[in-house]
Amino acid sequence: MRSSLARRSILLASAAFLSFVPVACDDDDDDGGGVGRAETVPAVVMGPITGFGSVIVNGIELDVSNAEILIDGEAGSEADLGFGEIVTVDGAVDERLGVGTATRVVARSEVVGPVDAIDDATGVITVLGQPVITDEFTVFGGTTFETLMVGDVVRVSGFASGDLPIRATRIEAATAGTPLRVRGRVCELDANQETFMIRDLVIDFTGAELVNLPEGLANDQVVEVESATGIAGGSLRASRVVAAEDIVAEPGDLVSIEGFISRVLATDVFEVESMPVSVDDATLFEHGEVADLAPDARVGIVGVLSEDEVVVADEIAFRRAPDVRFEGTVTAVDAAGGRVSVLGQPFVIDRATIVDEVTGEGGQPIRLGDFAAGQRAIVIGFSTPSGELVATRLRRISDGAANEAFVFGPVTGVTQPDLEVVGVAVRTTAATEFFNSAGAPISAMTFFGAVADGDIVDVEGAFANDLLLANVVQLVGD
Repeated sequence: MRSSLARRSILLASAAFLSFVPVACDDDDDDGGGVGRAETVPAVVMGPITGFGSVIVNGIELDVSNAEILIDGEAGSEADLGFGEIVTVDGAVDERLGVGTATRVVARSEVVGPVDAIDDATGVITVLGQPVITDEFTVFGGTTFETLMVGDVVRVSGFASGDLPIRATRIEAATAGTPLRVRGRVCELDANQETFMIRDLVIDFTGAELVNLPEGLANDQVVEVESATGIAGGSLRASRVVAAEDIVAEPGDLVSIEGFISRVLATDVFEVESMPVSVDDATLFEHGEVADLAPDARVGIVGVLSEDEVVVADEIAFRRAPDVRFEGTVTAVDAAGGRVSVLGQPFVIDRATIVDEVTGEGGQPIRLGDFAAGQRAIVIGFSTPSGELVATRLRRISDGAANEAFVFGPVTGVTQPDLEVVGVAVRTTAATEFFNSAGAPISAMTFFGAVADGDIVDVEGAFANDLLLANVVQLVGD
């Protein structure tokens, strides 16, 4: 078993889950929901599942009781869908209420196969030759990062763009007999040898069934490969190769997408999950602006598909890289107002915040109303330019002493021997241990001579009476 404590500092290099921003509504209920549209409209919603009770995707509660559900092309049920799994949902949505009814739910894997390697330092694992990024926001099912072993067979759902590593939103233990699968872009196609590559994996499609590929395979196509026999002679022996299905929407449909920008096609047009998106003067931005639309930025899009099959964005939400992590006592809960305070600091819980409870096999989704003051929690998020803290993940935990606390984030004030970290008052004493960014011990004088507002620090101690008494303080970076 591997320790998760060493991975706490990795969160600064990890991408965060992004928020769903409801389309703006007029105050007059008679005007309908959204930006001048009818209350209930045809919609396509694509993103990770963030809750159940129905299925919650991009903050929209979707009734799937009468929906066709497909998981990797096979018929499934709501019980087969996993927390954190990427799904594409066709149906109808009431924009004002953020609820809808699904007619079809499609869940897909990026890769299913054995774990080839695990890098504890970076959180990157390799599955069937595919690099998979895990971070504080990856949901695990039937396993955890700490218990994952080389050779374990897992199913990975997440975001993938081109030949870049897969960013896992869910990793679950695969059931016995599950065929190996990989999804990705065809490259180095050799029609004579009947091979191609997905990232660094060689696919041998000799004798394989080609599905929805009437003109055969071609480089740059996105395909899903299934193998009943596995690796042989250094290549994956494909039994089926299926053309990947893009998001299917009709002009006039509401489209809600979460994902990473793969390409910027013009100053006002970019691509997310193979879907072109345009912005105009009416587009509303949260936590960013049009200049922030760049490759690898994580965004949430709400808009309408035009006749030329471009999503005209009503709203775009950026999810900034997380710079804050608290672990400690819940000090207040306002479920109706969407707020929770941990160690005395309030965090916004929006409709896309991942809210779960840590279990021995990953996490189980719960709701903000299930939290109470005095419980322990981990909250991960980012600070906005206005100083507001937005939670991207909130986790209820049961381990640790009642007053044990950890704070990771930027320094917001220094008055030796005290400092303030993300608004939390921290007191150091003669017993406090100090470390530099390389992990080497330093004196209190050296630490306070180097630290300044905005520097990132990691503090461990005991929290009581609105004060964190520090046992350990490490200067992480500036």
